[in-house]
Amino acid sequence: MKISSAFIKIGDKKYNLKMSDKLDHTSININIESGKTTMEPGFILENGQASVAFYTDIDFLF
Repeated sequence: MKISSAFIKIGDKKYNLKMSDKLDHTSININIESGKTTMEPGFILENGQASVAFYTDIDFLF
């Protein structure tokens, strides 16, 4: 599977992430205020199919 782009949905907003041609991953740092917020990371494969993120590391800071 070749990944062409990545995205993350936070609440109702979708953010597209840039990926380097030399890398097979992407990473971001975000700050979300406390409360109920949904987050959905994912990838768009070379064939256009959306896929959930293979690995998501979430750190909670208090």
